[in-house]
Amino acid sequence: MKVAILHNCFMAWGGGEKVAVDLARIFKAPIFTCFNLIGDIDDVEVIEIGKYIKIPIFDRISQSLFFSGLNLDEYGDFDVVISSGEYAKYYVARQWQKHIHYCHTPIRAMYDLRNMTKFRRSIFLKLKPIATFFHYVCHPFEASNYYHLDKVVANSKNVKERLYKYFKVEAEVVYPAIDVSKFKIKESEDYYLSVQRIFPEKCVDFQISIFNRLGLPLKIVGEGRKELHEKLESMANSNIEFLGWVDEKELLDLYSHCKGFIATAMNEDFGLTPLEAMASGKPVFAVNEGGYRESVINGVTGLLLKRNIHDFVKGILAFESGDWSPAQPKHIRDYIKNKFDISIFEKKMREIVLH
Repeated sequence: MKVAILHNCFMAWGGGEKVAVDLARIFKAPIFTCFNLIGDIDDVEVIEIGKYIKIPIFDRISQSLFFSGLNLDEYGDFDVVISSGEYAKYYVARQWQKHIHYCHTPIRAMYDLRNMTKFRRSIFLKLKPIATFFHYVCHPFEASNYYHLDKVVANSKNVKERLYKYFKVEAEVVYPAIDVSKFKIKESEDYYLSVQRIFPEKCVDFQISIFNRLGLPLKIVGEGRKELHEKLESMANSNIEFLGWVDEKELLDLYSHCKGFIATAMNEDFGLTPLEAMASGKPVFAVNEGGYRESVINGVTGLLLKRNIHDFVKGILAFESGDWSPAQPKHIRDYIKNKFDISIFEKKMREIVLH
């Protein structure tokens, strides 16, 4: 059995890119992508199959057309194609191929965040009439594509519900995973940590407001649009440090030594970074929304809190004073290993591919 992985593009490391790489390693498969800005990836062949034409607003359409016209025959005889990302699912499988789509979410600006202007990245889509027009024009094409797939896998119950709500598509849930063996439990130092792409829907401004109030050290890891990054830095007091992109070794060290992890994304699809923090034995302070509800055990491996500054300040101060204590670091780590380790993901994906 020969497998190919399709992923939109590798612009920066995020959860979607990690899942694509995990799938490639599991099935010893190449990844086909529009472009790769990350560079070489150990043990994985990433093949750039040509760049789509990037035009504001229309890049969604151009990427979709790119994958729908993709011919993999010249690269090999693939029995199974696994697409990952919003646009790679438009690949038209050959009659003999099985096409499995691993869905991280329907396009959020077109669906669950459609009425929240502040979370739209494109300046054009911030105009509600344009966003509404594209939603109604694109929706029939988006919906019809799902019915041509052999199998749809959702990365969380949250995304499974979105798929049914917007497309009436039934999906099987297979949680993304991490290699727990990479993460270590070490003595905590005096800082909290957050890790994410610096995008509006990650709500880093909310984290800054919390820690401006607390005055406690916060380290923020991640890259994003320059103008947003500069705006956030101007909001932050001196106790908040922006680290930008860090390599894996430094990130593992930051996880292992932080006091706790902060997660505030708006209705997050699932979220890998809280798993990485918990694999390091650290409690997670997350908004009580989306995928965080599926990974954080409230009161045990962390706290699920309302999206307001008061509740986060109160919860973190309770942890600081000892009025609330999470499970022991080893127990937090064991919970992640038993539910979200890469070995579990591999077993479930192999079953789906083989049946």
